[in-house]
Amino acid sequence: MPACLWLCLDNLLLDGLSMQILLAELEHGYRYPQQLLPPLPVTFRDYLQQPSLQSPNPDSLAWWQAQLDDIPPAPALPLRCLPQEVETPRFARLNGALDSTRWHRLKKTGG
Repeated sequence: MPACLWLCLDNLLLDGLSMQILLAELEHGYRYPQQLLPPLPVTFRDYLQQPSLQSPNPDSLAWWQAQLDDIPPAPALPLRCLPQEVETPRFARLNGALDSTRWHRLKKTGG
């Protein structure tokens, strides 16, 4: 019987490139289980000890602070209630699928 591996990757924890790397490494391990990946040239500890992460660059910080006045406000999305009125947040994962006709129409519309 075939086996399935379900993954739920959260963009809060992984950016797009990191997801691609993770999935490529998982596929490599699946296709070539005896072949180990080479060790990484840098560890997470090494990354954290970079001087640039210890304190912000004053010029960069000043530039970003100057940008704050020009950032547009968040969009006024319709809300069921004010966020501060939510006692217990509830989340639901939604999914769906497009049939091939709708998928082709969407692709055509998107260029």
